[in-house]
Amino acid sequence: QKISLRASNFFDKLKQANYKKNGYKIGIENYSFGAKGSGTSKLYELGGILRKELFDRDLEFVEISPSSIKKTFSGSGRASKYQMFEQFCSMFPNFNLFEFFQIKYSDKIVSPIQDVIDGFGLVNHLEQNKTKHVDLVNKLIGRI
Repeated sequence: QKISLRASNFFDKLKQANYKKNGYKIGIENYSFGAKGSGTSKLYELGGILRKELFDRDLEFVEISPSSIKKTFSGSGRASKYQMFEQFCSMFPNFNLFEFFQIKYSDKIVSPIQDVIDGFGLVNHLEQNKTKHVDLVNKLIGRI
């Protein structure tokens, strides 16, 4: 119930911020249909809930494929988690995510480090493809 309340507050604040007027857009990493593992069904379920909540609150969003995010951020749509991490480090050489989250360094990139990199990659993609996504959203709205 705590998570539900936090999520509700988040969506309400997002609506109040008038993000469209301020030139912001909501981007969501689309499903990775090749994903495997026991947590995959939960991710799909949460993704559906997120989309429903955005739709119910009339908050426009765009979905970007994981491979598009990877390609824009690292140059390869098939970049590994570690390659994405290396790209992040090259962009921010003085910021150590392992130290920030107090996690022992490892070649395995784990959450929350991976979450930060994915989020940054998504924002980076949206910034580099501004008009493309605005046109896509306008076309989709025109069909509804």
